[in-house]
Amino acid sequence: MNQDKDTFRGKLFVKFIKNYFKKPLKELKVLDVGCKYGAFSFELAKNFKEVIGIDVNKEALKETKAKAENIKNLKIKEESILKTSFKSNSFDLITMEGVLEWVGITNPDLKAIECQKKALKECKRILKKDGIVYVGIENRLCPYFWLQDPHGKLPLTVILPRFLSKPLYKMIKKSYYGQNILGYWGYKKLFNNIFNNPDIMIPLPHYKYLYEVSSFDNNELRKKIKKVSKIKNLRKTYRWALNGLKISSYLKLTKLFSPNFAIITRKK
Repeated sequence: MNQDKDTFRGKLFVKFIKNYFKKPLKELKVLDVGCKYGAFSFELAKNFKEVIGIDVNKEALKETKAKAENIKNLKIKEESILKTSFKSNSFDLITMEGVLEWVGITNPDLKAIECQKKALKECKRILKKDGIVYVGIENRLCPYFWLQDPHGKLPLTVILPRFLSKPLYKMIKKSYYGQNILGYWGYKKLFNNIFNNPDIMIPLPHYKYLYEVSSFDNNELRKKIKKVSKIKNLRKTYRWALNGLKISSYLKLTKLFSPNFAIITRKK
């Protein structure tokens, strides 16, 4: 864990998400799903009234709980988003940054997509009215991921049908292939089954670093790409991704080829 990087990521996220709330952030309660070592949760706790971080990683949570002991408005718990202990209508905001693609690993008895539906249904249950779910996640249709799965690190697994990718992954990696990422239209369908009309956007340069977030308007996207490209010390892989996005914007193919998505959906 890099504490400084995670703290900076948290600051960028807070700057982005505050625009979605009319109330001051200090009046809002947050659930950080997949908090792991907690650095993101720690930054959220500086800005929100109450933050609860949950994860199923026992080893990581030992360290996180110890660090959170003296932070009054932060609690760390070992729980799965597939079924939590929280009362209905508890949270104003639920964050799942780089988490929704992994929930299928926690229950091999269910298809990965069914685990994702179950997680989102649980989010809806524990969200307050007008509460928000934020999801940062990859796009399976991005050609780069055809060459290397962003999670399993194997070629072709994200683009192959699941009945082929699962045994291939198990044969090579000797473990269960529960990860699951979709394309733009797949996420639309997934979220529309549970929430209404999700707002799917392009995070720049990546959902981990929300310097800018763009709609799929190509003129807006190119302006924001130009702005983010001026940032010093930006990783080479992010610069390559920005250049690829710029090309796809001229071809009007950003919904197909954007590497990542930032998804906001609200409980009505």
